[in-house]
Amino acid sequence: MKRKLISMLLCFTMLFSLSACGASSTEEPGNTTFQPESESTDTEENSEHTDTQENTEDIDSEETVNTDTEAADPDVNTGDSGSDTNSEEAVLTIDYAPEDLLAQLDNYYECIVTESDWQVKAVITTNVPVKNLKVVSLNYEDTGADDIMNFRIAEELYSLDELTAEKPLVIGTEFAGIVPTLGITYTDETGTEKLLAIDMSGENDSLLLSEANLIQRGR
Repeated sequence: MKRKLISMLLCFTMLFSLSACGASSTEEPGNTTFQPESESTDTEENSEHTDTQENTEDIDSEETVNTDTEAADPDVNTGDSGSDTNSEEAVLTIDYAPEDLLAQLDNYYECIVTESDWQVKAVITTNVPVKNLKVVSLNYEDTGADDIMNFRIAEELYSLDELTAEKPLVIGTEFAGIVPTLGITYTDETGTEKLLAIDMSGENDSLLLSEANLIQRGR
C-alpha cells in the first residue's frame, strides 16, 4: 500500500513538471522583430523620395545628353546664312610679253594693231574671268575734275567673249605721243562696262592700264 502511494506521488510530480515546461515553452517570445508603425511609414516615405530623386536625376541626365548631341550635330540648322557668294573683283594687269610665252602660240590670244619697227608686244592678264573684252582705238575728249581722262571709241579692233587667267591676251602695238590712243573695254563681275586706256610711262617705259571714262561711242 505504501509503495503504491509513493508511485502515485512520483507520477503527479512528473506530470506537474512536464506541464510547467510546456507552459514556459509556449509563453517564450520568438525571434520576430517588431517595427513600430511610425518607423515603417518613415522608411517607405524615404524609399519613395529616393526613387523620385533617382528618376529626376535620370531625366536630367537624358536631357543633358540630348542637348549635347544636338549641339554637336552638324546637320542641325543653326541659321547660318552660308558662305559669301560675292564674286571676286576683277583686276587686269599689263606687262611686256615674255619670250617663253610668245613661243607657245596656243597659250594666248593675239591682237596685232600695228606692224612696225616700233611695235611692242604687251600681255594683258586677269585674276578672274571677264566678259566681252574688246580692244578699241580711242579718241581723247578731255580730262575731268577727278583727273580721269574721257574718251570716245573710234573703232573696235578685236573682241573676246571671255578672258581668263589661264589664257592671256597679247597685243602688238606701238606708242606714239603722250595721250593714249588704244584701250580695252570689258564687263566686270557686277555687269558694268569698264574702259582702261593702254599707255606707256614717260619715265621708265613701263606699260600702264589707266582707268578712263567712256563718254561716247564712235560715229
